[in-house]
Amino acid sequence: MSKMRLTTLNLDDECTEILRKEPNKSRYVRAAIKRYPKVVKELDEMEDTYINIRNAYDSLVRALVDKYGLAGNHQIEDFLGDFCNATPLEVHQAYTAGYLRVAIRDSASRHGNA
Repeated sequence: MSKMRLTTLNLDDECTEILRKEPNKSRYVRAAIKRYPKVVKELDEMEDTYINIRNAYDSLVRALVDKYGLAGNHQIEDFLGDFCNATPLEVHQAYTAGYLRVAIRDSASRHGNA
C-alpha cells in the first residue's frame, strides 16, 4: 500500500469545523474519501427511485382525475373531499381550476407522513 502525504489541503470553514472535532483527522479523511463514491452512487439510486415513484404516483392521480372527473359524480367528490380535508365544493373548484392533481398529491404526502 502506497502512502501519499498531503501537506496542504484547502478546506472551507464548515469542513474545518467538522474536522476540528475529530480526534484522528487522518483516519476520518481517509474514511470519508473511501466512502464518497459509494454514498454518491446510493444517492443517485435513491433519486432514481424517488423519480420513478413520483412519476407512477402522478400517473395514478392523473388517471383518477381524467377517467372519473367530477361532473355529477358525488361519490368521487365526497371521497376526495375527505381525503384532501376539503369540502366537495372546494374539490370541484380545484378540479375546474386544474390543480386537483396537485391537491391530491399534497394530501397523499401529508397522509403518508402522518
